[in-house]
Amino acid sequence: MTIRVVIDGSNLCKPNEALPWKMEYLELAIRDVQSAAKAASPSRNLELKVYIDAATYYRFPNQADKDRFDELCAENKIERTPAGGPADHYILQWASDHQAVIITNDQYKEFQDRFTWIKDSGRTVSAMFDGSMRKWNFMERFAGKNTPRNLVEVLQSQPMLTTKPQNDPIGVLPKIEMIFLFFDF
Repeated sequence: MTIRVVIDGSNLCKPNEALPWKMEYLELAIRDVQSAAKAASPSRNLELKVYIDAATYYRFPNQADKDRFDELCAENKIERTPAGGPADHYILQWASDHQAVIITNDQYKEFQDRFTWIKDSGRTVSAMFDGSMRKWNFMERFAGKNTPRNLVEVLQSQPMLTTKPQNDPIGVLPKIEMIFLFFDF
């Protein structure tokens, strides 16, 4: 059983206007998401996807952050989206295909007609960086009439997914074949 989360990495490389662009902030967010997932359900695995706009690389003021960006891409810990546009579509499509929670500070207004689930409770979580504690605080967006939940509570309520994502026929076909074999007279 798996908890699935996708991070809007460009959002979390610069927590606010007062702080510079740094890979360290994203790495702290990844650490804090991993901790929240473990606290939510120690027996479930975490499938974590991190997308970053290609342009983010050029926003880092020092070479060390650029080098770390390249290292994490090479290690497949983050994915740089193609140049020429934001990572938003990739984030939303992955979240849709995998029924994942999105960590972002973006409201995705221009995508709400296509991805109607964006405003559903438990699907998007905002992030606020606490510099004094060097940690991220995550709170549910679009909680409706309910009090927003923290990330641990959101992940605890995430459905226990045991099958492959909807667009992955490898996980679905054996079940379909068994149904047809079972009813084959």
